[in-house]
Amino acid sequence: MRKVLVVGHFGYKNNQIDGQTIKTRMLYNALEVLNFNVKYIDVSEPTKLSNIINILLLFSFKEIIFLPGQNQLSLIFKVINAIKILTNAKLHYIVIGGWLYDYVKESSKRIDALKKFDSISCESKELVNNLKNINIESQVMLNFRKDSKICFKKRDKTEVKFFFFSRVIKEKGIFEAIQVVEKLIDLGYDCSLDIFGPNLLDNNDSIRFERRLSDKVRYKGVLDPEHDLHTTLTEYDILLFPTYYEGEGLPGTIIDAKFSATVPVVSNWKYNREFVADSDNGLIIELDDFVKNSVLKLERILANQNILDQLKYNSLSSSKMYSEDIVMNDWIKKNFR
Repeated sequence: MRKVLVVGHFGYKNNQIDGQTIKTRMLYNALEVLNFNVKYIDVSEPTKLSNIINILLLFSFKEIIFLPGQNQLSLIFKVINAIKILTNAKLHYIVIGGWLYDYVKESSKRIDALKKFDSISCESKELVNNLKNINIESQVMLNFRKDSKICFKKRDKTEVKFFFFSRVIKEKGIFEAIQVVEKLIDLGYDCSLDIFGPNLLDNNDSIRFERRLSDKVRYKGVLDPEHDLHTTLTEYDILLFPTYYEGEGLPGTIIDAKFSATVPVVSNWKYNREFVADSDNGLIIELDDFVKNSVLKLERILANQNILDQLKYNSLSSSKMYSEDIVMNDWIKKNFR
C-alpha cells in the first residue's frame, strides 16, 4: 500500500470551512478511498510538540503532497532544499486558488524554489500557461466533488430562488448579489436570495449587511460541505457569485452549483470563463456595473422558464468533468507511476 503524506490547512480545530480547507480535506479523503496509506499534517494547529512530530513524520514518506496557502508556501520555499535532500521524497504541490503566478513571477529565488517540486498541479489552464511563460512546468488538476447523484427536474414553481454560497466578504461580491435580487424584485419578479457561508465582514460592513436582510433576502449560516450540501442547493435555481477576490482560482461554489443543477451567474474575473460557458451552462457578467449587466441578462431568463430549465440541465451535465473519480484517477496516473 503506497504511503502518502498530505501537508495542508485542514482547519479541524476551529472547524474552519472555506475553499482551502474543503479542498485539502477532500483530497485526503479521496486518497483514503483509493486505499492509499495516507497521513496528514495540519498546519493550522502548530505547537512545539506537533512541530517535532511533523518533522519526524516527513522522514517516513516518499510521497509528500503540499497544499499551502501563501504564508505556508513562503516557509516551504525556505526549507525545500533540506526537505528534498533529507527525505529523498517526491514532492507534489497542489495549488489552491489562482495567485501563484503573481506571487513568484518577479522573484528568481521563488521561481527556483518552485522548480524543486516534482509536480505542480493548478486549477486552470490559464495559470498553467502563465507559469510556462516563466519556465515552470505544471499541469491542470480541477477542483472536484463526489458525484452528487442529483437528477435534473423541471421547475414547478413560479418563484426563482437565488443563492450565494461562499465566505461572506465584500470581495466575493455579497453586496452586489443582494442588489441584483433587490432590483429584480423592484421590477416585479418573484424571486428571493438565500445566503450561505461564514460571515467574515468587518463591523461596519456587517451592520450594512444586516440592514439589507429581509423576508426575501435571508442569511442562512454555514452549510456543512460533507452533509447533504447538494441536496440542499438543488432546491435553488441560480447561484449569484459576483467575485472580485484577488486570489480566486476555480471557485468551489461554481462546482457545487453545477452538481446541484443550478445556474452559476458569475463575474468575468480571473479564470471564471474557463469554467462557465456564457448562455450555455451559466452566465458570465462583466464586473463593470455588475448589477445592471446581471439584471439585463437575467430578465430574459426569468421571463422564460424553458430557458432557465435548459441552463439548469446544461449546468448539471457540465459537472461530470469535476467528478472526484475522474480527476483523482487522472492525477494519480500522471504523478504516481
